[in-house]
Amino acid sequence: MKIISGGMRVFTLPLLLLTLSGYMVYGSSASIAHVMSIEEMKEKADVILVGGVESIIHCPADPDDVPSMHRKVQISVERYLKNPLNSSGVTLLLLGSTVGNTTLVVSDQPDFNVSDRVLLFLIDDVWFLEENPRGYFQLVNGNQGKIEITADTDLGEFGFPETEPVDLPRKHAEPLWYRFVVPFTMTSLLALMYWRRMIPR
Repeated sequence: MKIISGGMRVFTLPLLLLTLSGYMVYGSSASIAHVMSIEEMKEKADVILVGGVESIIHCPADPDDVPSMHRKVQISVERYLKNPLNSSGVTLLLLGSTVGNTTLVVSDQPDFNVSDRVLLFLIDDVWFLEENPRGYFQLVNGNQGKIEITADTDLGEFGFPETEPVDLPRKHAEPLWYRFVVPFTMTSLLALMYWRRMIPR
């Protein structure tokens, strides 16, 4: 991990200790962590999904949210491959960000770009958070937890089916009866108002 501020590299003890403690607890450093097989990653992941990157927000350290500089990556879910959630989007937390003239770089945290299509192996036990009330996710084994999907990618190579995607819930989807009852009611009210105007008093 390194911090670049105004073009100068500066190491700070609290952040260094935070990162090293995370490596000891979670073993997420690319140089320390053991390289996992796809089967091990499937077993470790709480959620596996295919989705697209909607937005990336660079955030400063916030003791009430995430106690280190970080990025929030919003993922729009195309399909769930393990443990489907009742949501069409998830938020991924990555250590490292650029805020003003200061950049925190964490080597085992991959880069994302808006509109990327990705296969993600996620865990909901974020090691650098004491609590996780907002439901953030973290990648399994750092860089390994993200696989970019291109036109040539075959999910079958990873042991996932290419068909039968999981249906996602619609945002604010109205019940079927609502589509018929509301227009009928509105039409009836308009007709009644017109009829009353036409009848002489």
